[in-house]
Formats: sequence, structure tokens, C-alpha cells
Amino acid sequence: MKKQAIQFLCVVLFFGILLSMTLYLGIGMLSPTDKGEEKTGYDVNYALSEHQGIQKFVRYIDYKIFRHIEDRSVVVGKKNWLFETVDPYSGFDYLLDYVNGCPYTEEEMKRIGDRLAEKEAAYAARGVEYRMVVIPSTYTACGEFLPNYLGEPSESTRLSVLSNYLKEREISTFIDLSEEMAETDAQNARYHNTEDSINAYGGFTVYDTLMTSLAQNHASLSDYRLAFEDIEFTVRRTDGKQIARRVSLESVVPNHTVSLTNQLDDVYFMTDTTEHCVSSHMEEGFEGSDLSVLVECSREWDKIQLIPYFSSTFRQVTYENQMTDGKISVVRHSPDVYIQIIHEGELDLLLAE
Repeated sequence: MKKQAIQFLCVVLFFGILLSMTLYLGIGMLSPTDKGEEKTGYDVNYALSEHQGIQKFVRYIDYKIFRHIEDRSVVVGKKNWLFETVDPYSGFDYLLDYVNGCPYTEEEMKRIGDRLAEKEAAYAARGVEYRMVVIPSTYTACGEFLPNYLGEPSESTRLSVLSNYLKEREISTFIDLSEEMAETDAQNARYHNTEDSINAYGGFTVYDTLMTSLAQNHASLSDYRLAFEDIEFTVRRTDGKQIARRVSLESVVPNHTVSLTNQLDDVYFMTDTTEHCVSSHMEEGFEGSDLSVLVECSREWDKIQLIPYFSSTFRQVTYENQMTDGKISVVRHSPDVYIQIIHEGELDLLLAE
């Protein structure tokens, strides 16, 4: 009896949706054209295809019921997660890498390892401590939310193979955040579910991992290090972000947005140094590390997420809005610590230098 009732409800729901669409489309067909002329078959089809309300309704049904969208550059995941198939900044093909379709050669990995070792030695000679940080893609860190039909990822993706290779060479300047950024609980994810970018949780994870790494040579950092439990976060549902907007689902697929409150705003102030560079200085009355830090981010959003954490820990931090080869920046700013932050889809930057 219970099974029959469920089947009946499903049939009623289906025909209800079908009737709603019929009425909605029928009204559109019966309405006159701008010129008051009778609609031809061609005019009706054109009007339907151009009608924004109808388009929105069809996209809503397509996503909510069939978990499908027309744009093949976006993968629909679980729990309202959307994934880009290609990195919009670098053109890196995530799906191809997911199945080990674009592995690094031994020669390429050796070249990356040699360059990182050379940079570490060159900066150390100037008294500068260097770190190269890689933020994993949502495919790597949030694979729990990928659709089942993709199967398990290859164990030989570019980042995983390169990271293991550099560990074998004991190149400690390279920090792969894959383990730290991974999360199976959507509520605690370090990324936006409708955009391949980190949220405030993710920003703290990047900061916290770097503080652990730097504390190996600077034990006094523990006196100024921010603790997660002492930071106030705001968690709310907002309209979908970049990926959702691209497929016109921003009002259908909500974003799980995690941001900071203004709790840390009074600790520091910002000044513009150059067109692509800003610096933070700690306000009087607050204590911070005297280490001067230079942070270069390949993406503006990462810098925005990281500023409150680093600027509330170090008395002076300089942020570059673009990636450089480091030589000029280190000479110009003379930092004690130099940090470069890129994304998994931008690993080829390590070959291009």
C-alpha cells in the first residue's frame, strides 16, 4: 500500500510539472507579437528560445530533476557542487589530469626540482627563507562531491606525482596542501561550492600550514600565531558564484559562503606601494612578529583571503598581485620570508620560469 502511494505521488508530480510547462509555454504562444501579427511556427519557436523566463524554467527543471546542465565545461557534483572541467586562468584540463592523461615526464619533474633547489639556495644566500605553496583544485581537495560516474581519480595526477618526487629529493620549500585542504563535510569545506576558489576556512588553512612550516626555524612565531577557535567566521547561503553564474544558475544553486567578520580589521592598516603591490603595517598597541614577509599570489582572491591572517601576525607584510621570478621583488623588498602561492592548474608556471 505504501509503495502504491509513493508511485501515485510520483505520477502526480510528473504530470503536475508537465501541465505547468504546458500552461507556461501556451500562454507565451497565445500572446501577440510586438507588431500585433499572428505568430508563425518559426516566430513561436524563436520566441520560446529567446524568452528568458522559459529558459530559466527549463534550466531549473533540468538541474533540479535531472542533475544536468547544457554547458559541457561544467560538471554537476553532489550537494550543489559545481566543477569546471578546465582551469579558466591557465587552460589546464582537470578531467584529463583526473585520468592521468597529461603526466609530467621525468625530465620535466627534474627541471622543476632543480629550479626550486636553485631558488632556495639563492634566497638563502641573501638571508631569505623561501616557500612555494600549491593550492589543490577542487577535484583534488573536494573529490567527495564529484559525481559517481567519474569514478576514482588516478593515483598519478600531476600534483601527486610531482609532490612525491620532490619529497624524495627532500626539497622542503615545496608545500603541497592537498591533505590539509581536503574535506569530506560540505559544511567545513575550504572552497566555494560554485567557484574554484578558497573561502575563509581555506585561507586560514593556507596560513596555518605556512606558520607550521616557518615555525621550524622561528620558534617565536608561536607567540603571535592565530588560533582557529579564536577567529570569528560568518557562514551563510548566498547566490551561486562564478561557475553558477556562467550557466545561469546563480539563483538555483546556492553557494555555501564562509567569510571573516571585521574582527581583525583594527589590527593593521594597508598602504599602496606600487600598482601591483600593497603592504600592511600593524597598528600601535598590537604585538606581532618582526619578520618581514613578502607574499606573491597568482590570483587576487587568494591575497584577499590571506591578508587578515598574515597582517595580524607579522608587523609588516608586502603582497604582490602578480607572480614574478622573485629576483627583482626580493631585491626591492628585502624580506626575511618570501612566499609564492599558485594553484594546481598553474603548475606549469614552475616550468616556465
